[in-house]
Amino acid sequence: MDNGALIRRGIPPAYVAQMIDVAPPHPVLGQSQCDCFSSHALLPQEKGLKKHVNTQATSRSLRHLAREAAERGERLVEIARRLKIAPSTIHHWAREDGFRRKDVRARASLAHGPQLTGKADYPELKDMAPRARLERLGELSGEARLRAVAAIEEGYLDYGLKWLREAQKLERGYKALKEHLEHYPPPEEFYESEDDAWREHIEDEMAALEAGEVWVPPPLPPQTPKQIANAREDALIDAAIEAARIERMTEERDGRAPTPDEIGDDRVANFGLDVEEYWRLKEEVKKWRLFPGRGDPPPLRAVSRGRSILPQPEPEMPAGKKLYGMEDAFPVTFTRRE
Repeated sequence: MDNGALIRRGIPPAYVAQMIDVAPPHPVLGQSQCDCFSSHALLPQEKGLKKHVNTQATSRSLRHLAREAAERGERLVEIARRLKIAPSTIHHWAREDGFRRKDVRARASLAHGPQLTGKADYPELKDMAPRARLERLGELSGEARLRAVAAIEEGYLDYGLKWLREAQKLERGYKALKEHLEHYPPPEEFYESEDDAWREHIEDEMAALEAGEVWVPPPLPPQTPKQIANAREDALIDAAIEAARIERMTEERDGRAPTPDEIGDDRVANFGLDVEEYWRLKEEVKKWRLFPGRGDPPPLRAVSRGRSILPQPEPEMPAGKKLYGMEDAFPVTFTRRE
């Protein structure tokens, strides 16, 4: 039986080489089979020794020591050399137990928490109540969108697109915060608005009248500069709406100026349209001020879309023209049988 058959039967090449006394030269390599298997043969001093195999407890201890050393920052190659662990084994342990260098760095970064660079974009939102923060986010989103529109109207497209992206970001934040408050509503918070203050004044006045006492309204607090500017702006808008109203009513009367009673009746009849025009002009003024480098807006001009309060003549119907009726809709004649 040749040595190839012995190897195919499962006998290790080292033992096959020891059993062969004279081996013919290899047809390709030109050397004997013994020389081919010399690297697998055991050394004389190793023949009587057994291969050392780590027990489960020893492997567990080495694995724990390797993990501690890797978390201290020691390289895997140095750990394997110091603890006499095979490189393939220590890399397998590191991948399974998560003490590779990138794993250790990731855990260290998570332990310190996310590091925020720079300042907050909107620090005013930090100390606000939940619902007040939601309202402020909506206002900021609207202001950013108006600023983008104003920039685009002036020809600054890049600047306008920048603020348009900011408006979209704020709008996404508004929607996320709104959904969060809907699912997890905050506790009832005390928030006193101007409407609440006026309601309290009315309740106090009614209580005083029922008791037969004279109700003295409390002194109003001094107005802030922002409130003064808003009142001045509202006065300009109201004046523009009234000027457009008088112009429209004068045209309707063929050049005759309307009387104060007619103007009052027109205000009542077109109150809803006047409110829409007020908010349109309010947005225009806000858009004008949001673009940098602008001062006060130009003179405002309102568009009066009110309906005339004058009596309208009834439409005249031509005598010979037939109105649309059932005969036109269903041009089919039926004859009744007697």
